[in-house]
Amino acid sequence: MEPRDVAKQIQERVPPQSLETEASVLGAMLLDSDAVGTAIEILKRDCFYLEANAMVFEAILGLYELQQPADLTTVAEALSKKGVLEKAGGRTFLARLAEQVATSAHIEFHCIFFQTRHRFAGSFAPEPRL
Repeated sequence: MEPRDVAKQIQERVPPQSLETEASVLGAMLLDSDAVGTAIEILKRDCFYLEANAMVFEAILGLYELQQPADLTTVAEALSKKGVLEKAGGRTFLARLAEQVATSAHIEFHCIFFQTRHRFAGSFAPEPRL
């Protein structure tokens, strides 16, 4: 195999990510304002693999910074005001995020796991060409 073929395979490889963990973190944030505080201390927008999840995180963060509650209604409204509600998955997607999480008790563990996966994914980024 030629070096060019190897480089192409590396570039096409999907970086490590955990969509389940992304959804769990966002669901916990929708259920518990304390979970929001924990998550924003550990995660940043660019940690999210799915753009829709990043948009939801950003909306929750914006509400938190304004000291407003982040729930299904307020997050949907915040996304709608930005004109990205449907791009972020719509109200059904938000409801699914909240439904799949029974508790926010393990939010810190999930955030640290998620952040670690994100850092590891950075090692899969292709090197800049000279």
